Amino acid sequence: MKKQRLKKFTNKNTGSNFNAPIERCLKTQSDYYEQGVYLEEQAERWFLSDIKKTLKFIYQALIIYDQGLTIKADYIKDSYSIEYNRLRLLLKCHSDYICADGYINIINYVKDLDKDLLQVVFPGLKAIILGFENMYNKYSYQQGESMLSWDFYFNYLTCLSIYIDTNEDYQITGGDLIELMAKFVTLTQKLIITEIGFLENFSAQHAQFTDEDYGDESKYEKDNVDQLRYNVTTGDGIKTNNVSSGVVAANSNAEIMEMSDNITVESLIETLILAYNFIFAVYELTLNNSAENINLIQRNYIQDFLNKFYLQLNDICGNAILNDYRDKNIELTMAINSIMMLKEYNNFELIKRKFTDIIDNANATELALETLLYGIDFLQLILDICCSNNGGEHDYSIYTWDEQWTLSNLLNKYLVAAQKKLTIFRNSILQGTLKDSDNQLSPTVFKLCEVMINRATNEEFRILLQINKQEGKEKQAENGEKSASKTISILKKNRVILLTNAKNIASLPCGFREYINNKLERNYIFLQANDALESLENQGL
Repeated sequence: MKKQRLKKFTNKNTGSNFNAPIERCLKTQSDYYEQGVYLEEQAERWFLSDIKKTLKFIYQALIIYDQGLTIKADYIKDSYSIEYNRLRLLLKCHSDYICADGYINIINYVKDLDKDLLQVVFPGLKAIILGFENMYNKYSYQQGESMLSWDFYFNYLTCLSIYIDTNEDYQITGGDLIELMAKFVTLTQKLIITEIGFLENFSAQHAQFTDEDYGDESKYEKDNVDQLRYNVTTGDGIKTNNVSSGVVAANSNAEIMEMSDNITVESLIETLILAYNFIFAVYELTLNNSAENINLIQRNYIQDFLNKFYLQLNDICGNAILNDYRDKNIELTMAINSIMMLKEYNNFELIKRKFTDIIDNANATELALETLLYGIDFLQLILDICCSNNGGEHDYSIYTWDEQWTLSNLLNKYLVAAQKKLTIFRNSILQGTLKDSDNQLSPTVFKLCEVMINRATNEEFRILLQINKQEGKEKQAENGEKSASKTISILKKNRVILLTNAKNIASLPCGFREYINNKLERNYIFLQANDALESLENQGL
């Protein structure tokens, strides 16, 4: 399955003045906090156009936060605010630059960055997780109550989820996975209890009023914000959306929540999606043949634990609060269905029927792009888990040759449909029929080229299947050999055409409104296509 597509959030905005001087007299932790936020705002101004200036201001903000933590705290909440802002910023930088679009390290394509800056801004995911763990232990019970806000839990969970999704960068043992999994479940339960408690309390307060009450302005009373302020621990009060609320800039699947965002039904759904995706990622890890650090006993325990957690989440999805939202959220539905299907990874007929029905019982051009990409990711995962195509001594498959060929053809259907949809969208932007979409051209090009490269990879898999068929132990008839040779020739041509087109499309500029991060991602996908073509040329293919 593809890595999580992260949604990127702008920095926390406390309403400070952009024109404030950088040099200030910093005496208290509150002063350091405000200065750090100011520097974050400066970084945000350059986020879309100049990555070096952005990183420079982020570096300065982190240094200020670190210095602020050395000052004696007048109030414990000041230390909490600095520590939390620092961790949130580190996590945001990791998701924006180290795993952009879920898996691309775009910092590799930025030249001449200072080594000290890189060490401070990108300390590594393990260091960020340790920071969240230390904050959790430090602020869980201060003066008899927890200081941790609901969004702290969400960001902590996001951090753990990214860690699992990028597991190839780390050596995760079975013991580590069990410990991390238990921690994730505990944090999720606390967060969901907080969210549901707030939403039920909010609904109960609104239920006390009739339509007539709302219509009669004379019955309104002026709110006392201090009295209504929401207490995360007790569930009392209402969390207000004040001037300091963060601004959200959406861009694909996991989210980094801002400190002052309200709890809503949508935020509860995001928590559920995050939890379901975590289950999927861990389950996938246990099925992966390369997970040599997980023994059979650990694997069985992990899968049983995940099944119980999955059922708990399903019960929560049945809560009346979600009645008007649950079935309308495509991402939540796909997250639930993905786990159901992954459990049946070795049931060829079920998987074939499920994904054939999706694409055959509807016009493929009318299917949502998200649905097509979901089908692509899942079918690619099933083929990776169930079929080895490396031609080496460790070849294996739980599917027959015919079943592998059928699934690879089904995957090709999804890839072709997604390519057509993305091509139409790209052409509409270029022709100006889609207004105010210029900044969507580069992300569309990236996704289009990614799909084309995936098609080329699938053609490679089908070529190997045909070669294996030719080299089978049973002697084939001459006409059968000719048919296989013709198929292989066609697939090889398709592979080269797809890679060439992807390279050419990715090389084209996307206008002056192209964001710098998108440009670097487009450069990455160009190099992927170019490297694949060079590899074929070197092999004489």
